[in-house]
Amino acid sequence: TENIIKSLLKVEEVKVSKIADVRVDLNGDNNPDRFGETVVVEGYVTSASNAAAPGNTFFDVIYIQDETAGLTVFGVSSLNLKLGQKVRVTGKVSSYLGDAQVALDNELLDVEIIDESINLVEPKLMTTLDSMLESKEGLLVKVKGNVTRIEGQNIFVNDESGESRVYVEGYIGSSVNPGADEWKDRIKVGDYISAIGLASEDPEGHRLRVRDSAEIIIENVVDPTEPTDPTNPGQEIIDIEDLKNKDGKNEINVDGISK
Repeated sequence: TENIIKSLLKVEEVKVSKIADVRVDLNGDNNPDRFGETVVVEGYVTSASNAAAPGNTFFDVIYIQDETAGLTVFGVSSLNLKLGQKVRVTGKVSSYLGDAQVALDNELLDVEIIDESINLVEPKLMTTLDSMLESKEGLLVKVKGNVTRIEGQNIFVNDESGESRVYVEGYIGSSVNPGADEWKDRIKVGDYISAIGLASEDPEGHRLRVRDSAEIIIENVVDPTEPTDPTNPGQEIIDIEDLKNKDGKNEINVDGISK
C-alpha cells in the first residue's frame, strides 16, 4: 500500500545529495546554507525509530550517516526503522537548537528503506575535545576518558584533551539493564569510561546524545577491543570509510560499515 501511494504521488525526482553537502554552513550562522531546500539523502540508521527500539530512541527523530557525515531526521514517529538499515529520506533542510536536520512532511511518503539488512555503523573514536567540535555534529561518536563531574543528566568526560559532555535524556534506558537512569547507579566521578552518542547541540552547547545507556561502559585503563554493539554482540559492524573505496554489488562502506 505504501509503494502504491508513493507511486501515485510521485513528483519530480530530486538528485540524492551527500549529507556533508546538506550540512554546509559557509556563512557560519549555525544554519545550513540550503535551509528550506527540499533534498534527498541516503544513509545508514545510527539512532533507530521508537517503533523499532522503544526506550533507546529519541522523540520523533532518527539519525542517519553516510560516508561523508551524519544528520538528524525529524518527523519519524511510527515507521519501524532499525539500526543499520539503509534509508532514503526526502525532506526540507532546517535546524533545531543549532543542529542541522532534514524535516519530513509525511514519514510514510518521505522515508524509504532501500536495504533492510543490518549493517551497523561503527562509532568513530575521537578525543573528548574533538567530539565537541561543530564539524562532528550528526556523527555517531565514541569517547574514552575519566569522569570529571556529573551534573543532572550530563556526564563530563576528559581524556586530557578537553571535556566532552555526554548527555543522557531522562527517558533513555538501557538495552541490557532496564530501569530509568540506571547509569546513575553505575557511573561515578573518577571512573574511566567509554561512551557512545550522537554528536549534537542543545542550549547548553555541544554534547554526545546517548541512544542507549548500555553504551556507557566502565573500562579498564588499558583500552579494550574495538567498539561493539552491546545489544547484538555477534553482528557485523562496518566502517563507513570503506564505502568511499568500494562499489561492489554486495559491498557497503560507511564510516564503520562493511558487508
